[in-house]
Amino acid sequence: MSTAFGRSVSVEDGRLIGIVTVSDIARHGGPSAEATVDDIMTRDPITVIPTMPVSVALARMAALGFGRLPVVDERD
Repeated sequence: MSTAFGRSVSVEDGRLIGIVTVSDIARHGGPSAEATVDDIMTRDPITVIPTMPVSVALARMAALGFGRLPVVDERD
């Protein structure tokens, strides 16, 4: 798992499988020694690809109310 821009992403075999946020943790009752990231993460997060026009990425973020989106390889 790596951290960037205040979010943690979950990667399996080099592919993005989920993202965990402070909101995810809070929604599941706060920090827990029993819960795993797999239990609470948002699976298959909305992403962008490197070749997507910035205007399209910005429109997607605005429509969803997001300030950032993970960038993934087009083959994923």
